[in-house]
Amino acid sequence: MADRMQVNRLNQEELTYELKIRGIATGTVDQMRHSLAMAMKLEKSGDSVKMPTYPYTMEEDVTAVKSKLAELEPYVTAFNNSSTSGAFLKLQSKLCHTLNRIDHIDEESVDRPELFTKTLTLMDMLLSKSAEFEKPQTAPRQLSVLEQTQIPSGSSSPIQHRATISNVSPSRNPSQFTMKPILPHKWDLKFAGDKKGLSLSAFLERIEELRIARHVPKEVLLESGIDLFIGRAYQFYLAYRNQVATWDEFVTLLKEEYLPSTYNEKLIEEIRNRTQGPGQTIGIYLAVMTGYFNRLTCPISEDTKLKILPRNIAPFYQNQLALVEVTSIAHLCELGRRLEARKEAVENFVAPSRRTNVLEPDLAYVQVSEVPVGSCSASTSSIGSDVGGSGKEIVCYKCNQPGHRAIGCAQRRGKFCYKCKKEGVTVKSCPNCANQGNGCRHT
Repeated sequence: MADRMQVNRLNQEELTYELKIRGIATGTVDQMRHSLAMAMKLEKSGDSVKMPTYPYTMEEDVTAVKSKLAELEPYVTAFNNSSTSGAFLKLQSKLCHTLNRIDHIDEESVDRPELFTKTLTLMDMLLSKSAEFEKPQTAPRQLSVLEQTQIPSGSSSPIQHRATISNVSPSRNPSQFTMKPILPHKWDLKFAGDKKGLSLSAFLERIEELRIARHVPKEVLLESGIDLFIGRAYQFYLAYRNQVATWDEFVTLLKEEYLPSTYNEKLIEEIRNRTQGPGQTIGIYLAVMTGYFNRLTCPISEDTKLKILPRNIAPFYQNQLALVEVTSIAHLCELGRRLEARKEAVENFVAPSRRTNVLEPDLAYVQVSEVPVGSCSASTSSIGSDVGGSGKEIVCYKCNQPGHRAIGCAQRRGKFCYKCKKEGVTVKSCPNCANQGNGCRHT
């Protein structure tokens, strides 16, 4: 059972126990893991030193085992993953540690049978859940119906057609079988573990995206450390590579090393302070915030997200949505895009042209009256007065009739002085205005 217990999965309390019963000095977590790994390696090869006197009492063991089983039970009950996942290996290691401690409880103890049975039950439950998770999924009923009814032309029989379909996996794209994997050395992606480069969360996200897109199995990632790590991160890879069996296990070690213990608290604070930038659309902003939420190791509910986002969007959206109940992030995005479309229409609004050379003068913004020859209608007086804007009644200088301007007047007029309006003369020949220049004013 000890060979299933991985030292990297044990916490400080469990490591301390395993070392003390072997008579080995304790220290930091890293030191204790290294010491315990060496001791277990010697035990496996038969070269281990003699065990010292057991340092714990039966009461201490019973109390510790009961506490450990109460701690592990909810995790095992909620487990839903494969037997190669980091969560499985961690729970298995802790249950093996618990069994080792039960072995030191006196066989005459009334608590021993119950503790032993409960531990084995949890181990059996863990194995059953992982086996259920790894069980191949059967084809859905709808697919079976399609196999029986949709027979392509030219098929010899329904049985032959169903046999052809059954050879194709419904969950995979046929193009994936012919696509050649692109290995990590061509990805141009490296993690240094410093503040200048990518954060660990961003690096792991990018790794997973590239792994899927380039059709690379996880087993390749664990062997490609020289292509994925540089600097101190590569030194870390070299030190711990042989202590894990899968890439997921190594990712767990990376998070323990490079993510602070208060990572979620600090990230939540950063999320609360992340507001929408100038010129940033609502769709882009919500996509960025979704990335933030996805990097939390303890997911939060959508209700909590909706308490943060409406306070951090631009004031323009906040003003318009103040009295609207937002039911989801998708709803918020839809409303924001509607407001953006309306805002764009308002910003692109252009006032009507005041040009008079239009095809339909009566429909123009500055309405032009068509006055019949010999008659100047006063029906446009209100319009002319409105256009003038000075409060004085407008008089046409062609026909001397009020209510319209000369530009819309059809009346023809002979020669006259445009300054004093004297008929039959021009400004130059006018006796009143000829010698007065531009300073002349009709009184």
